[in-house]
Amino acid sequence: MASPPSPRPLIRQRATWLLIFLPLLFASYALLRSPPGNVVPEADGADQDGLLALLLFEEMLRVGQGLSQVQARLVDPASLADVPGHAPIELGCHPVGAASASRGLLAAVVRPPDCGAGELHVFDLSTGSDVPTGLLFFAWDVPMAFNREGTALFWTEQPLANPYQVVRYDLAGKIKQVITSLPAGFLPQELQVLSSGQLAFYGLVQERRPLLVLVDAESGATTQVALEGVRAGLVENSQETTPDRLYAPGLVWDLTRERLYLLHADEDVITVVDLAAGQVLRQAAIRPASPGLFSWLVSPAEAKESLVTERRGVLSPDGQRLYILAMEDEYIDLEPGWVIRPKLLGLQVVATETLQQVAHLDLPASELAVSPDGRWLLLASGQGASGTTEDLSPWTESSGLTVLDAHTLEQRFHQGAGEWFTILGFTSDGQGTYISQPGGVVDGEFRGILRRLDLNSLAFVAEREGNPLWWRHPQPIFVHLALNHPD
Repeated sequence: MASPPSPRPLIRQRATWLLIFLPLLFASYALLRSPPGNVVPEADGADQDGLLALLLFEEMLRVGQGLSQVQARLVDPASLADVPGHAPIELGCHPVGAASASRGLLAAVVRPPDCGAGELHVFDLSTGSDVPTGLLFFAWDVPMAFNREGTALFWTEQPLANPYQVVRYDLAGKIKQVITSLPAGFLPQELQVLSSGQLAFYGLVQERRPLLVLVDAESGATTQVALEGVRAGLVENSQETTPDRLYAPGLVWDLTRERLYLLHADEDVITVVDLAAGQVLRQAAIRPASPGLFSWLVSPAEAKESLVTERRGVLSPDGQRLYILAMEDEYIDLEPGWVIRPKLLGLQVVATETLQQVAHLDLPASELAVSPDGRWLLLASGQGASGTTEDLSPWTESSGLTVLDAHTLEQRFHQGAGEWFTILGFTSDGQGTYISQPGGVVDGEFRGILRRLDLNSLAFVAEREGNPLWWRHPQPIFVHLALNHPD
C-alpha cells in the first residue's frame, strides 16, 4: 500500500499561503475598525441627534461555491433587527475599505463576483447614497483608513516593480494625491491613524524583517522604526523533516498613550515603541511572576516543534495590563498520515510598567477581549485541525466562551465547551458584548448566529440568525443616522 504523502511540501505551501493571506486579513480589519484605542469610545458625534446603528458585514457563501459575496447592513444595536428603510449595501467579492463613525461614511472597494478589479465607492449610511470615485484597485492587500475628521482617506498602492506609495484622497474635492513613498522592499500589512494625525504602517521588509514606518499625513515626511530582534514572516528550514515556521508577532496598539506593544511570537519578550517619538523605548524579557502570586494558576506551556508561532494581545483600558494568548500549529505524525493542529498555550497576564508576568491561566483560547470599563475579560476559541485523516475531532479543542473577572481572573460565566465562538466586541455603552457562532448549512447556504451578551446579568438578551459575519474585527462600528432617513 502506498504511504501517505509527506507533509513537507504541503507544510511549505500552507505556510506560504498563510504568509500571503495575512496582509489580506490586516487589510480587511481596516474595513471593520472602530475609532482608535483599546477602550471603545462613545461613537464619534455621540451628542448628535439621530438613531444609533450597528454596521455589520455579512458573507454569502453556498456549499461548493468558491468565492463569497459580502454585503453591509445596519442593525439595531439592542435587538439586532435590521434598521427599517436601509437596504443592504452590496460590496461584492472581498471588499476592503474603511468606515468613519463620526460622519456615517463607508468607503469600500467594490469588486465584481469573480473578484476582479474593484472600484472605490463612498457610501453615506444615513441617506443610502453611493458615490463611485472612478478609482480602480487591482490588488487585494490595501490597508485603508479615514483621517480622524472623516474628510480624507489614506491607503497604499504599488506601481509596477516600485516601492509602495501612500495615497491621500480628499472626499470634498475628489482629489487623489501621492504624499510619499514607503521604503523599498517594504510590504505594509496594517495601517493605524494616530491621535496626532500621523499614519503608522506596520509591515515586513523582504517578507522577513518587521518594520514600523510613521508618516506625516500633511508633509509626507517619514520615520522608520527598526524592530530588531523580532522574528516575523515565513522562515524556511533546510531539513526536510523539520517544518517551516510562520512567525506572527502580536501588535497591541495603545493609541491613547501613543504606544505600540510588539509581542514576540517565539519568545517571552516584548518590544515597546513610543509612537510620538518614533523610537523603541525598551525590549525586554517578560519577568517571571513573584513566588506565590497566582501560583495556583500557573501552568507552563510545553515546548513543541511547530509550524506557526503566534501571539495575540489586548491592553487593559488603564494601560496597566497586557492580556496575551500564545499559540502554535503543532505537527503530529500518525504513521501513516499526519495532522496539523493548533496548540493553544493559554493566557498570560503582564504588567506593562515592569513587564512582569502577573499570572498564567491554562485555557485553550484563541481570541480575547477586555471590556471598556476594564471589569471583564472574554476568552473564546475557534480553531480547527487539518491532515490526512477524515476524523479530526480528537485533535480539535475549544474552551467555548468564558468571561473572567479581569482583575482576579475568577471565572464568572462559561458556555459551550467544545463549541466555536467569535468575540466581535462590545456595545456602545460597554455593558454588553457581541458574539457570533457558526449556524450550520441551510438549503446549501452557510449560516451564522449573532448574539448579544449582557455583562451585568451575564445572560444572552438578543439573537440574530442569518449569513455568517465576514471577518473578525476588534471593535464594532456604531454610526449615527439622521432622523429623516429614507422610509
